[in-house]
Amino acid sequence: MSGSSKLLTLLLRRDDETPITWTYYDEFTTDRAAGAIHGTACEPGPGTRHMADANSKATISGGWLRILSSGGWDPAYGITPALDRKAGLIFCTKLRSVGACFGLQGWDTNLTVLTTEGFYWSSGLQAYTTAGRLVTARDDGAWEFNLTVVLRTSGAHYFIQTEDDYAIGYPEQTLVWTDHAATGTPNYPRLQGEATSNKAMLFKYVGVPQNLWLPTPVVSDGFSSWGTSDGLGHAEGVAGGDALGQGGDGGPWASTAGTWGVAAGVASCSSLATGVGLATITAAADVNIEVDLSRSGGECGLVCRYADANNFIYAIYDGTNVVLRKVIAGSESDIATTAATTGTHLRLYAQGSEIRVYDGTVSKGVVTVADAAVQSATTCGIYTTDTGNTFDNFTAWSRT
Repeated sequence: MSGSSKLLTLLLRRDDETPITWTYYDEFTTDRAAGAIHGTACEPGPGTRHMADANSKATISGGWLRILSSGGWDPAYGITPALDRKAGLIFCTKLRSVGACFGLQGWDTNLTVLTTEGFYWSSGLQAYTTAGRLVTARDDGAWEFNLTVVLRTSGAHYFIQTEDDYAIGYPEQTLVWTDHAATGTPNYPRLQGEATSNKAMLFKYVGVPQNLWLPTPVVSDGFSSWGTSDGLGHAEGVAGGDALGQGGDGGPWASTAGTWGVAAGVASCSSLATGVGLATITAAADVNIEVDLSRSGGECGLVCRYADANNFIYAIYDGTNVVLRKVIAGSESDIATTAATTGTHLRLYAQGSEIRVYDGTVSKGVVTVADAAVQSATTCGIYTTDTGNTFDNFTAWSRT
């Protein structure tokens, strides 16, 4: 478990060993009938409940808030008053799914429309901002999940932890998505039913700790120079600073194939080795990697699980498609090919044998790579077949 995950786990523990001071906290202690929740105090608090329930479908019983979707994104629970947006502001809840549940959980900028930054349970589990970003499949059994959405100045980090033998399995707090865009303020914690009716969700608690926290990247490089990561590849990166979420500097890059360097704040490979340029750096086996691309020709992209020159996984943009490939024992094969959307921001996410690739925020492939040679390698990097391709804002976060 990484230091970031340990910190988040400690922060979200709700026991006497590590007491937490809460800005808002609700354990739904007292049973309440439909129509009798709005305006009551969070228990043990602080916070006041705001309950929109036009069809009387929300109740509290046995320490659980039950939301039965009744259409029109109703019912919807919130906590007031609103909180100003701050980097590191944490929303956390425990969801118990009841079959094919539908709904939203996270941060909301108002109490009248939709949750703006949170998890969306629909055909798949998605990180929801202005649209759903598929982060994992779903299993419609009765499962319990700890869901956490940590606001950034722009965007948010999304974490999942499962408490049962869930089919997908996130036994630790797992970073499943990072968003860069949303800046909405003020914010309310929100639990909301979906427009599809008669889908139930239960919630054990909702909390907002007073402590602010952001995950620190393993590698972050804005390419101010070549050779060592500078910590400036992500939004919280500030040279010489010590703010939340800063870090990822000091990692040494290796010019594994070709000659790499930096000019005008972007990295490129000035000389290829047998047609390929590859730069590698140590990060993590279970990792979320992102980079900004500027393609001149050929292929350019990201590498993960690099064990050696004969065993690794990589994703590229070729001007038309995003292609996910694996190299096992020196044998290369395409494992997913999808038409590109933008080709300017590539994400490569690895968790166990599951590999995901995104073009910007659009999923371009979810595959299983079970080959033993690439299960535990912690090296990742950037790849090109053209000296004119450039790379910027490389960031790698450990998923756990």
